[in-house]
Amino acid sequence: MICLQGTAIDQGILMPVGSSTAERASKTENFLHRLRSLVVSMASPVTIRRWILTISLVCIVLFLIRRSSDNSRELRSADSGDVSLHRRNIGGPCNLNEGGNDPKAVVEIYRICRDELKQLIEKGLPIPASFEETSEGRAMVERTRRLVSAKTKCKTRKVASIPMIDSWIRVSKPHELAYCQLEKTGSSTMLTFLCEINNMETMYPRNDDLHHTSLDHFKVVGEEAVELANRYLDVVQVRHPFTRLVSCYCEKVLNERPPFVRLFDNFRSHKNQSARELVSTHLTHYRFLADATKGTKSEQFQFQFFLKVLEAPGKEEFMAREYKQEGPDPDNVPSFREFAIEVAYQIMKCGINPECRKQINPSFGRQVDKCDPCAWDFDLLIKLETIDDDFPLLRKLIGVYKDDTAKEEEERSDVAAPVVNGKISACKSYEHYMHQLESDDLDLLYTAYYEDFHLFDYEPFNE
Repeated sequence: MICLQGTAIDQGILMPVGSSTAERASKTENFLHRLRSLVVSMASPVTIRRWILTISLVCIVLFLIRRSSDNSRELRSADSGDVSLHRRNIGGPCNLNEGGNDPKAVVEIYRICRDELKQLIEKGLPIPASFEETSEGRAMVERTRRLVSAKTKCKTRKVASIPMIDSWIRVSKPHELAYCQLEKTGSSTMLTFLCEINNMETMYPRNDDLHHTSLDHFKVVGEEAVELANRYLDVVQVRHPFTRLVSCYCEKVLNERPPFVRLFDNFRSHKNQSARELVSTHLTHYRFLADATKGTKSEQFQFQFFLKVLEAPGKEEFMAREYKQEGPDPDNVPSFREFAIEVAYQIMKCGINPECRKQINPSFGRQVDKCDPCAWDFDLLIKLETIDDDFPLLRKLIGVYKDDTAKEEEERSDVAAPVVNGKISACKSYEHYMHQLESDDLDLLYTAYYEDFHLFDYEPFNE
């Protein structure tokens, strides 16, 4: 016990009892003066800034320590097999076979596995090694990367997304399957598949008959279509923009399809104009990116307010490629160059106006303007270039095989897509048509389809 004998408390200060009143008052005043000085110094801007800086640094250090600890736990979890992905890998990646003959169960397993793969990919964590051991596992990772890539790019996209449009949705209700139809991406193959799984006729005298039949049986209108697309397994199939354009030219222009014959005069309207003349006279809200540093300082300042004609990456190497000359083209139809320049003009004149973009002819309009991955949460993004790898999974997800023998064959083979549309006899090679375009033409066409290239991970000349 501390004894305070011989002391007195005066205004909160311990003083010897023998001190005089004046002395005690003086010492009290000195103490209060020092206390006020201390408070004033602590309240000065410099001191306050120092305290804020110190506290901020401590918080940052604590956050980094916590983040490092969390990442370490995630890595240990992924490496040790603690995540549920690993637990389901017995019998194959995600083991869709656990769903048995119940398509809903199979789809549920697929979605859980896909979502967990998304998290690993988004966080940069290692993918379980078992996915590399089978073609199905590798394909599963690749399909998930497609979805992650598109959604990641959507976050920084400057063009407004276009909501679901019921006119492009095809639905197979018995299989709870919704398909966003894009023209010239293998849509005839997908529609034939829908007919097949619904036990309908799959062979038609004309391709148009197949498309009309699909409208009668698989088209759902209004809010119901959007609601089903959100609830069902939803699928989209896309294609490299330039090969799609060549396919459109061959099938619609060279074949002289009636709706396109009426457009022939339009396709020829810019035949004598260079790409730069077209931009300066008809696409005045654009400027070539290569011209950013040209002109006066005032013109360079104004450049930032225009939309840009981008330089197509890899075009120099493409133009330097050797290719086989395939003879003259028919002169009774527009040339590919005339067609391509008019297509670029039709797309680019809309700028970023979504209503205008929706009105472009679906055979050559941008794919993202009809089936926008920023507006839809697709379960499966199929590419025409990998259709033979993608179709076995689609069949497995809806639980439909041709017969028991076909099921065994599909489990052993990657080829499972029905084949429709033979080669158009008048059509020449992709190289033949694309080499009709000059450097500025390629830039113009790349800019027109930039959204498709960007969101669906295509390189312009890696077709």
